[in-house]
Amino acid sequence: MSLDRMLERLSQAPAKDVSRQRQISVWKGEPVDRLPILFGVPTPGLEGGIHFDMKECYEDREKMLFETLYSMISQAESPSDSLPGIRANTGTGTLPCCFGLKQEIFPDKMPWLKEHLTKEQIMHLEPDDFDDVTGKGIMPQVLDYQRYFKSQLNGSGWVFLSDTQGPMDIAHLVRGDDIFFDMYDDPPFVHHLMELALAVYISATKAMKANLDEPYDQGPHVDGVFVANGAVRVCEDTPVILSPHLIERFVVPYTKRALAAFGGGYVHYCGCNDFLFESAVNLPEVHGINFGMPQLNDMQKTMQTLLALGKVYYGIWTRFEGESLKDYFKRIVDVLGGARRGLILFPELQAREAHKPENIMNLWVDAQAHAA
Repeated sequence: MSLDRMLERLSQAPAKDVSRQRQISVWKGEPVDRLPILFGVPTPGLEGGIHFDMKECYEDREKMLFETLYSMISQAESPSDSLPGIRANTGTGTLPCCFGLKQEIFPDKMPWLKEHLTKEQIMHLEPDDFDDVTGKGIMPQVLDYQRYFKSQLNGSGWVFLSDTQGPMDIAHLVRGDDIFFDMYDDPPFVHHLMELALAVYISATKAMKANLDEPYDQGPHVDGVFVANGAVRVCEDTPVILSPHLIERFVVPYTKRALAAFGGGYVHYCGCNDFLFESAVNLPEVHGINFGMPQLNDMQKTMQTLLALGKVYYGIWTRFEGESLKDYFKRIVDVLGGARRGLILFPELQAREAHKPENIMNLWVDAQAHAA
């Protein structure tokens, strides 16, 4: 199937204005008819189509769009609340490349940054050096891909921010593992690096949002979600392995300032760190949490905390082995105590269940109806 045919099929999918508003309402703590659920569906007619590897997609915006359209059509044709979206998928090193570093590009996995700056190189930089990053690193490519995607989609799908990571993750990628020694040996240096990382995070995010005509306080993001009350993400995959003392000193102040620049947002991390979780959710600027590894976290405790604070969990909720879909949904709704707030669910589904999307929706609606 040609790119034009793929785009035509996407454009013929039902509009998802109600789903978008339902998600916005959850982020704002407003009443909803039911909680949003996000999943894709099989796409008959696209089996055996052309595919491109990750290196080909990275180097060619048309190939990246074509490859992503498979998942976008899956989202668009789903009866769920998932919104079809695409980003310039240039990897975790997108913002660190603004420091002059270069990623390695692979056909079978995401780009990765293997080179780092020395302490001396970092000390010669100032936050003002990153007031405008539109011409630095791979940002010209990112901005070009965004404009291209938006023009080709013509309103039938969303273009969202590339991977911005977060201040500490950026600093770690720029400095490498030496940063863990620096935190003890030279704290002022680490604070200087964190100021640089924060400057890049804010400047690059503003540039991408301006490029997309996207407001600071809302917008689409990964997995078909639409975020309100601040539509930026801070990834804390490095902080998840830090001690409470280091999190308080080098992470929390910069996460707070990064999110504050956009009216708030949400925090993502893989792994489990109870202190990091408590630190994040108690920041007024953090409006939600997304776990990359929910199976390592106590979801009941997580949801009780978020509901008490009026905040949101968006993402996967681990399903027990052998658990029926009905029981899975009931268990989730029971944790919420019947509340229709605080959750945008990306469910764990079996392949055979995805072929009956209306049944998924019926079970999800019924679970909430019976808890009311």
